[in-house]
Amino acid sequence: MAKKKWDSQRDAESRQEYKEIRHKVKREVAKAKEKVYVELYERLDTKEGEKDLYRLARQRDGAGKDVQQVRVIKDKDENVLTSKAYPSLKPLGSWTRDLVHRVEQFSKWAETTHPPVLFWLSGFTFPTGFLTAVLQASARQNNISVDTLSWEFIVSTVDDNNLLYPPKDGVFVKGLYLEGAGWDKKNSCLVEAEPMQLVCPMPTIHFRPVEKKKSGKGIYSCPCYYFPNRAGAAGRASFVVGVDLKAGAMTADHWIKRGTALLMSLDT
Repeated sequence: MAKKKWDSQRDAESRQEYKEIRHKVKREVAKAKEKVYVELYERLDTKEGEKDLYRLARQRDGAGKDVQQVRVIKDKDENVLTSKAYPSLKPLGSWTRDLVHRVEQFSKWAETTHPPVLFWLSGFTFPTGFLTAVLQASARQNNISVDTLSWEFIVSTVDDNNLLYPPKDGVFVKGLYLEGAGWDKKNSCLVEAEPMQLVCPMPTIHFRPVEKKKSGKGIYSCPCYYFPNRAGAAGRASFVVGVDLKAGAMTADHWIKRGTALLMSLDT
């Protein structure tokens, strides 16, 4: 009896130690990510940064309109925007606001003692790395092999304001967009998009690690892309993860032909 009690106490101490280590690691990751974005932001706030943006705008749009792409600068402009910037198809004004939001997300995470309840996955330069880390954390917590884990996707039916606490396992992901279809909030399934509607906001999705997931019927494995250029750019793939969504009254083949996909960012 004493041995069982000692083992139980030891297990509890090990779990607590693991949680503390995991928390420290997450916080250091947030600080590192914040540092990258802050360096880019500070560079843009200098005279050289202003020249970079002006030169970029002139290159991409000679008439002085908003720049059409800010994802690649090469050849004569091998500078900080090339080495630090993340892939994006946003015009210059939107890209700048997007950068500010990224800095704010990681600054808040680094300064507080807890990660956010809702993760803006689009704000990560390499979201696949973050998702892999979530799977690894779940595997360690449950003492199982990470190779046996896959994702279960639960689309939220409530407003984000009602999601006050993080899930027991996995993460809440917000800020995705659905292209080539609409979303029926009542029935939590895909529907035809409204006329003239190219994209629509997607509700928050719970990315939940599960072991030995069974494939269900009436499911469309919806590809999720980092930005609208699905083929990728600058040697980097745009595809991030396949998200299982209920196909609704249509078949999965129907949505494949529609080119239905989730986007982490838009070109506006």
